[in-house]
Order: sequence, then structure tokens, then C-alpha cells
Amino acid sequence: MLKLFSSHALVEIADETLQLRGGRGYESYASQLRRGETAVPVERLYRSARMMKIGEGGSNILQLYVMRCLMDDFLKVYKKLSNKKHNRWQKISYLLILSKAFIQGYRSPCTNTNRTTAKLLQKHVHNLPIQIRRFKRLMVSKLLGEYIRYCFHVVCHWLSGKSTQTIPKPDQHFEQRQVLISHCAQIAMYLSVMTVTCIRAEHSGETSQLELADEFCTRAGEKIDIHYLQIKNHSTQREKILEDRGMKTLDSHYASTVEQDIQGFYLPDSLFPKVSE
Repeated sequence: MLKLFSSHALVEIADETLQLRGGRGYESYASQLRRGETAVPVERLYRSARMMKIGEGGSNILQLYVMRCLMDDFLKVYKKLSNKKHNRWQKISYLLILSKAFIQGYRSPCTNTNRTTAKLLQKHVHNLPIQIRRFKRLMVSKLLGEYIRYCFHVVCHWLSGKSTQTIPKPDQHFEQRQVLISHCAQIAMYLSVMTVTCIRAEHSGETSQLELADEFCTRAGEKIDIHYLQIKNHSTQREKILEDRGMKTLDSHYASTVEQDIQGFYLPDSLFPKVSE
């Protein structure tokens, strides 16, 4: 989560810095020196920052890894339940454990926040447990939906005499929903960073840190609400539409429409003045 958050934050900061400096932000460090300007290597910072979202684990892979870690305990129990080596009574016990996990996800109580907290952070410290419980309920509802979908397809295949081996398991199908996983990982990341930020600012007791923590938590809360809205609008029907249009794009179905006015990359040498060696 630290790598995921830091790399995204750095790209946003570098992009905003380049925008504020205008042409000087886009210009290279050497070019600024030659013109006698106070050289600041913003364009180099931007290129280096963008690499951070790729190197040491791409953001899309890290998001999948974060979600796998959050659901690790749950998936371990599910794999035991689906293991054919276990007898019926063992599977019933594992099923009860899964049911308990689902119930706890929906009924997880808010932690006690009645403690001395800086006034600026009181609303965030009070709201964080509520947001965490909201996130747990989201994950539980999505996982329940995957199990219901799996059971429905199994019954349909069984009634029609088809093999059920081709039906993706609930955990496998959930991992394939990359857009949903991305939004969930972003929510978990912001909740984690908000918690750490509040703790650090409260321990310092400095007004500047408290103000910055308040500002960050306010903005992070707004971003979390946007992610929830995007999850709500991104239904399974929308996923099927995106998948269909994505395959059409790969098959060059839209190429004649999208690329009809694009100029070629080749430019004749006559357009460029010759430079003497």
C-alpha cells in the first residue's frame, strides 16, 4: 500500500508542478541552463515519477496483490471447503466458518473513538471506523454475489447435462473483475493511509501536521466517495459491454472511425534544416 500510494501521489505532484511552471516545466534542465534560467529539472522528475508506477511492481498488479492479501484468510477457508479430500463434516465446519465471516463483515462494530483527539482530527477519527465497516460490507456483498452466481451456473449446467468444470470458481471470477478490484484496492489504500496520517499527526501534536492531516483526510474521503460511486455504476452488465467493445478494439473494429484523420509518423527530411557538423 505504501508503494502504491506513494507512486500515485508522486505522479500527481510532478504533473501539477510541471503544469504550474508552464514551458519551463516542460523544458529540459540543460536547456534552461543554456538560456541563463534558474534550472529546475521538473521534466526529469516527471519522467522518473511516472516510472515509479511501473517499476518494482506495476500499479495494476499491486492492486490485485493488495486485494489478495486482504482476502487471504477468507480464501484459505474457501479452498479447504472446495477440497474434495475433506469429508462432509469437515466441509460443514468450514461452511460455518465462512458464514461467520460473512456475518461479522456485516455486523462488525465501530471501534471506540471516545478518546482524547486533536479537535481538527476528531471527525476523521470518528469517521474512519464507519468507513472501514462500510468497506467490509462492500467486500462481503461482492463475495456473496460471486458465490450466488457460481451456484446458479452450477445448477443450470447440471440441469442441462453440461459439465461444471468450465465454470470459473468464485475467487477466480472475482480476480478477473479488474475494474472492481482497482476501486476496492484504492479505497483500502486510502483508509490505511488516512489512519496512519491521523496517528502520526496526533502523536506529533504540531499544528502544521494536524492541519495537513485534516486536509489530506478530507480530500481522501472525497476520493473514496467517488470510488464507491464508480463501483455502483460499474455493474456486471457494464463489464460485459466493456469486454465486448475491448475485443472489438483489439480486432480493429473501430480503426476506420478512430484513425481516419491521423497523420503518419514519417516526416520528410526537407522539413528540417541541415545542421553542419
